[in-house]
Amino acid sequence: MLLGGPPAYAAGKDSGQKIGWSQLIAASGMAAVAFDIRSDHYLATPIDPSQDIAAAVGFVHTYGEKFGIDGTRLCTLGFSIGTAPWHLWATMREPSPDVRCNVVYYGPLDFKTLHLSLDPNLVDEFSALTWLRRHDSKVPAMLIAKAGRNENEGINDSIDRFVAAAQELRADVRLVTHPTGSHGFDLRNAEATSRSIIRQTLAYFRSRLRRVRTALSVARCRGDRGSSRPRVAPAPARPKR
Repeated sequence: MLLGGPPAYAAGKDSGQKIGWSQLIAASGMAAVAFDIRSDHYLATPIDPSQDIAAAVGFVHTYGEKFGIDGTRLCTLGFSIGTAPWHLWATMREPSPDVRCNVVYYGPLDFKTLHLSLDPNLVDEFSALTWLRRHDSKVPAMLIAKAGRNENEGINDSIDRFVAAAQELRADVRLVTHPTGSHGFDLRNAEATSRSIIRQTLAYFRSRLRRVRTALSVARCRGDRGSSRPRVAPAPARPKR
C-alpha cells in the first residue's frame, strides 16, 4: 500500500495522517509504504509530485522483495487535491496488473469545475477522467470516498462525473459517501460513519491485495496429479503397548 504526500503542506510521510493510516494498514496484515513527494505549488507544477509517485511505485515493484513486499500486488491511497490526482496519473496512464487498486479520499477526479489555477493545457493530462475514458475497464479498480459536505467547490462534481463515466464504461469503480462528512473527514470527523468508511477501506485493500490462487497453485497445494510437489504419506500409527 503506497501513500505519498508533500511535507510542504504537513502531508508528508511524518504527518499524523500518513502515520495513522500506515499503522492501521500494518495492523490489518498489509505493508504500508509512506513517502514524501514534491509540492505541486498550488497546481503550478503537478508533474513533479506525479513523477515522484510513479518512481515510488516502480521502486517498490522492483525492490519490494528486499523489504518483504510482493511488488506484484500494489495499491495506492491518495487524499484531497495535493496527492490524489498525482497518484492516479502515476497508475492510470499506463495500467499495470501489478497495481491492484487505487483509493481516493475526497480528491478531484477532473479539473473542469475546480476553482484553482491549473494550467489549461494540463487539465486533461492530470485528470483521472481522461485516463478512465482512454483505458475504460483496464484501469485499476478504484474505491472513492466522497465527503458529502466537502467545502472545496468542484470536487464532488468531479467525482459524480467520474462515477457516471465508470458505470458507462463498466470500469470497476466503487463509491462510498459520508453524507455529513467534511473535507478531511478521516481526520476531522471522529464519529461512527468515518470509522465505518475507514474499515471498509481496509477490507477493500485486503480483498484487492489477496494473492490470486490459480488452478495450478490449488492443484499443487492439494497434491493433485501433475503437481511438482510429492504427496506425503501419513505417518504410521504407533503400536499400543
